[in-house]
Amino acid sequence: LSITEDSLGADHPDTGNRLNNLASVVHSLGRREEATSLFYRALAIFRGALDRDHPTLIACADNVCFMHEENSEDDKAEVIYRAVLKSSGATSKSKNKNIATIRLSLGNLLRRNRRYAEAEKELLQAVSIGERIEFCEPFISLADLRIEQKRYSDAVKLLKRCLQIRRKKLNLSDSIIKDTVQKLA
Repeated sequence: LSITEDSLGADHPDTGNRLNNLASVVHSLGRREEATSLFYRALAIFRGALDRDHPTLIACADNVCFMHEENSEDDKAEVIYRAVLKSSGATSKSKNKNIATIRLSLGNLLRRNRRYAEAEKELLQAVSIGERIEFCEPFISLADLRIEQKRYSDAVKLLKRCLQIRRKKLNLSDSIIKDTVQKLA
């Protein structure tokens, strides 16, 4: 990190990447407060150096939010998620997987806090993006919400669509998919 800072500068995106990676390592060692500080430093660099919808900036913001969620600071995470969506110009027509990930994370946060109507809105938008780019995770989260709402037939439809996407992406035979589904059941 210090070599990168000395050679490229403290505000260079590569310095931000080093900070982000270091934060992940520090987090895995159980040093959450230090990791959060490093993630915030990286995020500040990315905000100054990258486009507001750049995947690296969005991924780093998601890391910061994850740290807040781990510390039971959902309110702080929600503010950051919403700020990222607003500043990135995210729309319901977006095809950006990173935006889908932020909507997915925000939707899951809202669902955990039993704010089902808001969660549904975010998860539906994540599903909409996921449909266009064949990204399956939003379907699973929305299915989980449907199960919590006892809307089982809707959940089954979502999980079947996810299975179709996975089958197409993985290019597996029907027997392998069936075996996998049976094992999961």
